[in-house]
Amino acid sequence: MIRLESGQKSLIRLIKHQPAPAGREQAYRVLLDEIPTPYGHPDEKAHALNFQMRYSIPVRLRSPERAG
Repeated sequence: MIRLESGQKSLIRLIKHQPAPAGREQAYRVLLDEIPTPYGHPDEKAHALNFQMRYSIPVRLRSPERAG
């Protein structure tokens, strides 16, 4: 897990050690959860909304002969 503060950026690399089977495509999903920070003062809860977002990113791997 990594933590990014507001305005920070990060590069994430996904590596598959085995190639995709010949003539096939493999499908995956990368899930990213944005977890909100807790309120600093109890009174803030009465006047604010706090959302937790989840991003689901499709990733497809093709064998070299299918690429292109």
